[in-house]
Amino acid sequence: MQWMQPSNDRYAAHLIQFKAWVLSRRRAFAGDAREDIEQDLWLDLLERLPKYDPEKAALNTFIALVVERRVATLIRDRSTEKRSPDREECSLDDPVLDADGRVVPRHETTPEAANDPARLRDLERDVAHVVAHLPDELRAIALALAFGTQNSVGPELGFSRRAMAKAVEQLREIFRDAGLDEYL
Repeated sequence: MQWMQPSNDRYAAHLIQFKAWVLSRRRAFAGDAREDIEQDLWLDLLERLPKYDPEKAALNTFIALVVERRVATLIRDRSTEKRSPDREECSLDDPVLDADGRVVPRHETTPEAANDPARLRDLERDVAHVVAHLPDELRAIALALAFGTQNSVGPELGFSRRAMAKAVEQLREIFRDAGLDEYL
């Protein structure tokens, strides 16, 4: 087989050594020895070598493709959020500040906790209070935006795009001032 030629063997060895060196310098691979990465790349290449078809490509092209794909797979696997070295490890019981500035256990600030009926009632009450104190024109726009987009509501209420954009910015500022900016 063509694999036994020294030029192909040298090409594969050089490519694998270089790719392993590059990977070993990445933060996601900090704990891995370059030799371990090389061994992984060699193993993958040797397992796929029987699938090589000289009718489709040159052997060096096949080698490069196999090694590149394995490198991409290794990077993808190491970069997933749950394996990332940038991932923060913490306990759900750690005290943190919630949106209201209170110290609560971390688990109370998760998205699941945001659906807490008491919290939703508080939010509904706060929004209703802000909306009730809006000028009539802004109140009509705010209520319409609850069921449509800026572009769909504007023509229905007789406002131009520019007037709607200005009104929406005013609403955002009012809601920010009321401490509801996290819901905008």
